[in-house]
Amino acid sequence: MSEKLFASLQARFAMLGHSVYELADGSYLVTRWGFARQCPDAHALTAFLRQIGGAA
Repeated sequence: MSEKLFASLQARFAMLGHSVYELADGSYLVTRWGFARQCPDAHALTAFLRQIGGAA
């Protein structure tokens, strides 16, 4: 995933109160209120964004 696309997704998650981190293995970690969800790839990350009410 390009840096620009990742920054855009991070901003969309941030507007919903979530933080997103890219992990060393290429997966992503989404956190909020002490809870975390790991997304294996960019497709899963955007699907989760839609699931929580963000437009992707």
